[in-house]
Amino acid sequence: MVVDGQQRVSALVGALLHPSETPRGDVHAIWYDLEKQQFFRPVKQPETTSVPVRVLGDSKATLRWLRGWSMSDEREDLVERALTVGKRIREFPLSCAVVPGDDEPRLRRMFQRLNTAGVAMNEDDVFRALFGHDGATNLAAAAVRVESVGFGAPNEKDVRQCLLCVGGFEPREDSSELREDELGALLPRTERAMTAALEFLARDAAIPRLELLPYRVPLRLLARFFDLHPAPSERARTLLKRWVWRGALSGLFATSSEARVRSLQKAVEAGSAEHTAQALLRQVGAFHVELDPLTETWFQKHASSRMLAAALLAHGPLRPEDRQGQLFQGEAPTEGDDDPAAHETLGQYFRDVAGRARGPLAGRVFLESAASLPGLATASAAVLDSHLIPEAARDALEDVLRAPDMDARTRAAARFDQLRAPVLRAWVERFLRAQCEPDGDDRVSIRALISGLGEARVPP
Repeated sequence: MVVDGQQRVSALVGALLHPSETPRGDVHAIWYDLEKQQFFRPVKQPETTSVPVRVLGDSKATLRWLRGWSMSDEREDLVERALTVGKRIREFPLSCAVVPGDDEPRLRRMFQRLNTAGVAMNEDDVFRALFGHDGATNLAAAAVRVESVGFGAPNEKDVRQCLLCVGGFEPREDSSELREDELGALLPRTERAMTAALEFLARDAAIPRLELLPYRVPLRLLARFFDLHPAPSERARTLLKRWVWRGALSGLFATSSEARVRSLQKAVEAGSAEHTAQALLRQVGAFHVELDPLTETWFQKHASSRMLAAALLAHGPLRPEDRQGQLFQGEAPTEGDDDPAAHETLGQYFRDVAGRARGPLAGRVFLESAASLPGLATASAAVLDSHLIPEAARDALEDVLRAPDMDARTRAAARFDQLRAPVLRAWVERFLRAQCEPDGDDRVSIRALISGLGEARVPP
């Protein structure tokens, strides 16, 4: 096996032994421009002065190609250059170190050391190269299995960070230092814990999809929590819901520094499920809402955009076409949607009424396709209300649809934003207060207190 340099070796072999006489359209279809003296990968028929690299890897093949080349008689300088380039490629020395034996863990350790010095690979790349060959330790496969549950698509980094947290490792632990048997045991636990965490977010915290989670930091802590407490009480879940939302609004999760994550991980070890949730809540700052849908602009990666989207979704927007059923229940994005306002998965549903890519949040509505917008303008009052659109804004929405150009559409959309913003602002604050419950009692239940006293009693 090739421990290090496999990609480079594959690239060389793929280009030099390409099966097509005139390769195009794939990663190994490499040519050399004799005039410009540079390598390139063509997407259409290359210039006459170009030669496929597959020809240059063999001297006989180079001579055969030159004999059939239309410019061989008039451009002797390029003929000479082709021969020279071919000779340099064939005679270029490649150094290698042969390691005897079949001790695979030793080879993996060598790979890790080679690729974390100089211009290092990132941790996900090293982890993938070390463990991605085996389904039992493949993070990408684990992410797909978690996604299949229906709450959204975590990436490999999400799975790796959750795995380290579930295993009780330090937040900056070098995951490539883990043994393969450790990973094989930890990954199924991590998948179960992540699934439970996502189910909790959907059921208890009104965050039905991972892309609606304002910050990613809570995900790994929730995975650790549900690994330790697979069946927490309703009281524990309530306290945990408050922690997720108060932490998002107070800025607790705005940084994922090692110190912050370590402090949160330590709180997860507080004891019972309720005491753990309470310990997490103690780290949260004061509750406050600073989310203005008229001044905040849409950006998928901004926590404020995700919070407002979650609030709108919680209001239960109805389909304008059939006037029944909620829109966003975990479906995959619409295939072939070319709406210019669509950004990533969430953006393909959360659309701006005027097609503005970065318009204010007040102009965003949940629709399955852009074609549904005219139906929204003529929908019943109940449908408009489900989208938090006041009746007074209907005319502005109709003007948006009738506008002859983008300037007129933008002006009409600005009126729509102004009319809708107060209604939207009131609902968002009501929604956030319901999730955070800032005036609620954050104490654990009597049952948890009694249980804690029993655990703390020193036996005679």
